[in-house]
Amino acid sequence: MKKFLHIVLFLPLIGLGQSKKIQAGISTKDSAKLSILGVYQDDFPNISVVFRAEKKNGNPVFGLSKKDLTVLENEEECQVISIQELSKQKPINIGIVLDHSGSMDYDEGQLQRLGYDIFDLPIDAQGLIEFPKGYVKPITLAKSALLEFVESFNFKKDNISVVGFSSKVDRTIGLTNNVGKIKRNIRTMKTDGSTAFYDAIIAGLKQLNGADGMNVIVALTDGNDNSSYASLVQTIKEAKQMDIPVYVVGLGDVNRSMLSQIATETGGQFFYANSAKSLNAIYEKISEKLQSFYDLVYLSPNLSMGSWDRSLEISFVKEGQNTVSEIENFTIDSMAIAYIKQKNLEAKQREEAARTEAEQAEEAQENAIRNNGIGIAALLVVGGIIFYFSRKKSKPQLSITKVYPNPTANNVSIEIQNNRAMEGKLYVFDMQGNQVLLQDIGSKAEINLSALSNGTYLLRASFDDCQSESIRVVVQK
Repeated sequence: MKKFLHIVLFLPLIGLGQSKKIQAGISTKDSAKLSILGVYQDDFPNISVVFRAEKKNGNPVFGLSKKDLTVLENEEECQVISIQELSKQKPINIGIVLDHSGSMDYDEGQLQRLGYDIFDLPIDAQGLIEFPKGYVKPITLAKSALLEFVESFNFKKDNISVVGFSSKVDRTIGLTNNVGKIKRNIRTMKTDGSTAFYDAIIAGLKQLNGADGMNVIVALTDGNDNSSYASLVQTIKEAKQMDIPVYVVGLGDVNRSMLSQIATETGGQFFYANSAKSLNAIYEKISEKLQSFYDLVYLSPNLSMGSWDRSLEISFVKEGQNTVSEIENFTIDSMAIAYIKQKNLEAKQREEAARTEAEQAEEAQENAIRNNGIGIAALLVVGGIIFYFSRKKSKPQLSITKVYPNPTANNVSIEIQNNRAMEGKLYVFDMQGNQVLLQDIGSKAEINLSALSNGTYLLRASFDDCQSESIRVVVQK
């Protein structure tokens, strides 16, 4: 990239697993804009959305909260679970790509302002151009701007890698939080050779591939690529496959359409500077943008089978600014589809179980009605026999005086009066007259009814040849 300086900033969306990339459509209402950068479905039905909010002048909108936001999926309002500024929570991994090709020595406009023509400059004994007093090389300004850019990050959580290039990729260091090592690498780069811009971008991408957090490449060059093995199409393809927006800054007489294409097709942004002196302000803006991304999590309300295509719209109202994103479309991924299918299967199984239970209850009710006459007759016969013998013997009436607790879930205590023997028996009948339990008892006893189903039962005591009247007890678990 000769004669021109470009900064390409790759912003991969957070490494949150598989994601569905959305092209950053923006709709502006009033004085702000909201760009949706990515949708992540790893924790479906919770969906994570990475977006950027900016004022009309390009400055970030900070301090958004849940109450400021409205999320619509398929035009249905969704519950916002959380929102956080990514830079405060996630590491930022910055891959600096720096062009130190020979043309980074030359700034024709600066020479003209100093009253010189580049072709009239003297040559020293080593064959190098002697620049006039007061002239500052673009590479010097670029390195100075990068060093300030490096200082703007928090190296307790952030990391930087460096790729230097001219005719080929060289001077590389992997991701590190060693600020001294990063600065030394940048300071010691010297100009020579031609420009392998695309190769350097791909090398920077590979350094960041798989790193946890927000992965960013800032690539600086001063001209058109003339030495790469990779092509423009391949470079864009690599960035898109890694889900990386590209921010491009061009310096001087650059191919703006090509740089803009890289930015647009990867969801990034293009900047232009006509002088290397503008680089400090550009890097400052890039740093600010990197630290103004939001991660919003909302609950998807749509678990319908077959509804795999979704539309998404996010809006916020803050400080009088009403901003709405363009409607973006995404497709539910395979993991989310599996979740929806499982939930629909579980719902179907619950419906079938409820229907079976209702049918069984209806059948039991019909049986109870059918058997009710027989049960009542049996109870009357038993009662008549008890009455007959009690009257015949003219003995004091044996009775169950206390039953507690009633209703009961398991144990019930009873007390007996007028028992002439020390030991007797307790009979438990269901409401159809069937004996379901028999237990030896004294004048006081505790009976375990936990094996019985919920319902009403009859207790009857028998001591010697005397029997008590029946007492109701309810089993309720």
